Amino acid sequence: MRRFGWLMGVWVIVCVFLSPGVHAVEGEAGSTPVKKERITGKEALKKAYAVRRLSFNTEGDEKRSRILDAIEAYKSILTSHADDPATASTAALRAADLCRGIKKTDEAYRLYESVLQYSGIKKNGARALSEMAHIQRRASRLDDALELFRQVGDRFPDESSEVSKGLMWIGKIHEQRREIDLARKAWREAMTRCEDPKKTLVQIYDLLGQSFLQTNEISEARLTVDECRKRFDSCFESDKKKDKDVARAIEKMKSATRLKELTKNDPETLPEKSGLIQPGPPKAPGPSTGPPKK
Repeated sequence: MRRFGWLMGVWVIVCVFLSPGVHAVEGEAGSTPVKKERITGKEALKKAYAVRRLSFNTEGDEKRSRILDAIEAYKSILTSHADDPATASTAALRAADLCRGIKKTDEAYRLYESVLQYSGIKKNGARALSEMAHIQRRASRLDDALELFRQVGDRFPDESSEVSKGLMWIGKIHEQRREIDLARKAWREAMTRCEDPKKTLVQIYDLLGQSFLQTNEISEARLTVDECRKRFDSCFESDKKKDKDVARAIEKMKSATRLKELTKNDPETLPEKSGLIQPGPPKAPGPSTGPPKK
């Protein structure tokens, strides 16, 4: 009987130590058993970025090797934080950006595509679609690029930044194909639909203005540049860096510069309020063209 009791005691002890989840933290005998917690998504992204930073100030094969390590670090987050859409989509986006940078284009495209499964993270989804469109554009698959740029606006209509850039590129592709009416339609849609980023919208106004100049539609070009100036006139008085950048972009518009060149001998053809021709001091009277006095 005593022998049976001894054996039972040994069996209980063995079962306790072999049971999962009941071990104390190593080195802390007698402490309450704890379960190791997963790091937060923010911490996981921070650790992956630390790996990415190791590639800074390196060159050649060493740089590429470090970047590949960073890609794997970001990809591991897709598994460890699969239930955290914000973290997983950001990790996929960053891994894709790194792949694109080292010319692993196919893998970059797949990673951008994987971002779209996290439909609730709209900002990441819109940018992923844009990058997919650019990959197709660079490969001269223009029909596919156009379709993806259109999807940006259809699937993520509230992401003004990516929508306006997408419409700008839709216009550029149509212009490249000499489909001028379709190009202008895309640019006009961006001008009426989007509010940001202002600098991108200035570029779109400029593209439309240049398009009119190429077809010798001077009045339309003038109205386009004038509308841009009026729309963002407050940027000229602002102290904010972004607004100052917008003001500089307006001053450097190619269509505005070209209009000045075309009308420099006839400044009255441009309204002073357009910002293209600034009012100056009155001109001194020129020499008389009448008959000489006797």
